[in-house]
Amino acid sequence: MLRLSKKVEYGILAMQYMASHPGNLFTAKSLSENLHLSYDFLAKTMQKLMRADLLDSQQGTKGGYFLARPADTIKLMDILDSLESRPELVDCVSGDKDCEKKENCHLHGPIKLLQTKVEDVFIQTTLQDIAEHHFVELETKNHRG
Repeated sequence: MLRLSKKVEYGILAMQYMASHPGNLFTAKSLSENLHLSYDFLAKTMQKLMRADLLDSQQGTKGGYFLARPADTIKLMDILDSLESRPELVDCVSGDKDCEKKENCHLHGPIKLLQTKVEDVFIQTTLQDIAEHHFVELETKNHRG
């Protein structure tokens, strides 16, 4: 249904790993080895996260990347927004496009609600939350009886 890109997945994994090891510096190589990720792809992703001011780096032989802000101030949505545009379940959710099926389609409301709930999780969840295995629980209604 909703699928995050490999770029976002790598970015979240790398930054979560860094948040789990505060005070350390990490090279793209060490992160790729520890997380079993493609080095080339991760290195490009790390550069984008630096340009978005989510990561910083220290130069030199003992240098590497580190979080530019405390982990409890970096939201998952910050990472997503820095690496790609927000994924939409269907085109009509954003309201940017006029839906040619709106006369016969009654899914807009439920799909918009689902999109909002997914975005809320990304907005409310910090790197610190996932580094400490704390997860946001949204209030939901159980319609299954």
